[in-house]
Amino acid sequence: MIATRVLSDSPNFMGNWGLELEPRLYQLDPPLDGYHYVAVLVCDIPSIGLDRTDVFAAYPNGAAAPHPDGGLAPQRSYPLCSHANALSEMGYVISDS
Repeated sequence: MIATRVLSDSPNFMGNWGLELEPRLYQLDPPLDGYHYVAVLVCDIPSIGLDRTDVFAAYPNGAAAPHPDGGLAPQRSYPLCSHANALSEMGYVISDS
């Protein structure tokens, strides 16, 4: 299973995630829960109690897709780790291409 990082020069790419969350968008093959894209956020802000890595279903522009239970809850959440480790937990390997 492959995850390919998506890069863009668009000024609105990745929406309003906030740079402090290190947002990255990946295209997945095969899709996760029916979604071809995920936004992976490394939430390392201990001053407000954030110390986890979240994976959100996303659209190709990096915006979050609604969670099946409603709202913008993450599809997956892990103890603080790298983007690659979170994707690995889901069985994906980051592609070099």
